[in-house]
Amino acid sequence: DRSEHLVMAGEVAKVSRFLGLAPDDVPEVFEVSRTALPAPAEPAAAVAAESVEAAGPAKPAGPAAATTGDAAVPAGPGRRGEMRGWSVEECVRWELRDTVSGVLAIPHKKVDPEENLAEFGFDSISLADFSRELTGRFGFEVTPDVFFGYPTLNRLLDYLLSQHAEPLAAFYREAREATPAASPAAASAALRRKAPRPVETGSRPAGEPVAVVGMSGRFPGVRDVEGLWSVLAEGRSTVSEVPADRVEWWRAGGSGEEGVRAGFVPGVAEFDPLFFQISPAEAETMDPRQRLLLQESWNALEDAGYGEERLARERVGVFVGAEEGDYQLLVGEEGNVTGSANSILASRLAYFLNFDGPGMLINTACSSGLVAVHQACQSLQAGECDVAVVAGVNLML
Repeated sequence: DRSEHLVMAGEVAKVSRFLGLAPDDVPEVFEVSRTALPAPAEPAAAVAAESVEAAGPAKPAGPAAATTGDAAVPAGPGRRGEMRGWSVEECVRWELRDTVSGVLAIPHKKVDPEENLAEFGFDSISLADFSRELTGRFGFEVTPDVFFGYPTLNRLLDYLLSQHAEPLAAFYREAREATPAASPAAASAALRRKAPRPVETGSRPAGEPVAVVGMSGRFPGVRDVEGLWSVLAEGRSTVSEVPADRVEWWRAGGSGEEGVRAGFVPGVAEFDPLFFQISPAEAETMDPRQRLLLQESWNALEDAGYGEERLARERVGVFVGAEEGDYQLLVGEEGNVTGSANSILASRLAYFLNFDGPGMLINTACSSGLVAVHQACQSLQAGECDVAVVAGVNLML
């Protein structure tokens, strides 16, 4: 008998997501023999398109099954009564895996607590759903930015046990009280498993307010913050046809400008490299996002009235929110690491002005800028820096 099979190299979870397979429509997966195919760079899988196996829900029956899962645990708060004999750690791990399974509609047994959350197929929207589900289950707030600092379920588990030990212990008291007697020291150690070391804080009072003292920005259709305010106040749309200064560039890309409408940021090609002590030759291969960040960050510092002499006396941190850019694809081999690498976005300004505070590039997809603000506020309140420059940048070139 003959049958046709689709063979794709890669991790099973990634291949399944690429093919758009639903949890109830997951094909049976066969390991490819190392003797049959050359060893790939990543684990290989062959997907038999005509053989389908239904994926059932995970059903943990106890601590051992909490990892592989085979016996039913009722949904809702009543499940805690079925977790008798489990430690708080085992209960929370099962809840995390169960929540991922529910949010992404993937089998519980496929949720590996050591796997990076991004590998499960999370995006900005599903991470927000994951955050809401955990907040609803545990009764304390779990914000999406936590997932980027603790990107696997086991690391997230460690964080929750170290930061929310008391509410979690109370939440699973019924299970904990049914656990065979253990010494208080052992119970305490379970809650503190791999607890991260606390950050040394400065002398500032906890929760001290943060003041925004300067702003600048360039947005589609407007060149400054005042222009953005006018657009918002008037309810205008800044979506437009291709501007005159971009028509030739647009045509060079193989697209006609007729009928094309988008939000175009003005002055993307404008830059004075010598002002920022950059050679014109290097400036030509610099990612335009770097140019915009240098210019608008400088403008924001001017708006705040912060000159170089004052900044030299302060510990200044730079926090930039940005996704991956596409400029490197355009310049190809003519580009260089300092011109197109994402990590340089936060470093250019710090290097130019000799800042010695924290410098961070934060990529959390759609929430990158918001998380950068959050991180900057935490750094200020912890005494890690005296002044923070916070920016977000995105260009589709």
